[in-house]
Amino acid sequence: MSDPTHPVRATDQQASCQRAREDAAVALLTRSTPDAHLLHHLQLCPPSALSPAVSPSEPGEEPDEAPATGPLVAQGSAADRATGALAHVSVRRSATGGSAVRVEVEGVAAGTLCHLVLHSGAGAQADVGHWTARAGENTYSETVTTPATDLHRVEVLDGRGHRLVEVSLATV
Repeated sequence: MSDPTHPVRATDQQASCQRAREDAAVALLTRSTPDAHLLHHLQLCPPSALSPAVSPSEPGEEPDEAPATGPLVAQGSAADRATGALAHVSVRRSATGGSAVRVEVEGVAAGTLCHLVLHSGAGAQADVGHWTARAGENTYSETVTTPATDLHRVEVLDGRGHRLVEVSLATV
């Protein structure tokens, strides 16, 4: 995609990739299909700072159970009256210096596709994994490259991009 006679500056590429990620998020939230050019562009982008360090589960697979390798750094709990969803989130330092995020969710209908979205204090956000809800409590874990102290908020969205529950994190 880059022309060797006109190299793209790293900051231009980062801005372009960030815009592509935002456009893809809008497409998800508006239930529209992103165009082929956008999808191709996203494949060429480097991972964002909030990208998963491991591959997310595919729908229908059992969620990843990432080990909690370090001390608890942040946690939070919340309930959403409108959706009936409840969540508890714990964030630990991972062995690689990033974060091991664990979310326990209740009150979501079995079969619902759930997305884990992390928000940093700098305003960055990323959909870092997904799972299909089972009856009862669901636990999902993901390891990301972002340091645990940089994570400030977690959302669980359904497959249409509607928020099921939002949890603010407090350092411990």
